[in-house]
Amino acid sequence: MKNTETADVFAGMPKSRVLKMWRLYRRETEALLRQSVPNWILQENRDLLRNFFHSRQDGGTGFRMAAWTSACRKLEEHLLAGGQIALLTSRLLELQNLFEEEASSVDRRLAEKRND
Repeated sequence: MKNTETADVFAGMPKSRVLKMWRLYRRETEALLRQSVPNWILQENRDLLRNFFHSRQDGGTGFRMAAWTSACRKLEEHLLAGGQIALLTSRLLELQNLFEEEASSVDRRLAEKRND
């Protein structure tokens, strides 16, 4: 799944602003994955979990994080369909690793663009 929407979203935007937006998205997502999501799983709070996965999709799409965006979409759909929250317990570490892997790619791409 290749994402081409980023060019349109960030076209003409100052590199410093894109970098600032990225840092905020990354910091928020990492904090939520470490602290809030595990608590919401324990509390079986379907609404907050679904909202998390929904809200992370736009940023993932914007920063060309195709696998992360796809995982968020699938988990949101799973929760909307009434799927078990327990599935998230077994997938949390995998999700954290997936986000970190794709975030590292974004970091590299943004660093390359800064040097252009």
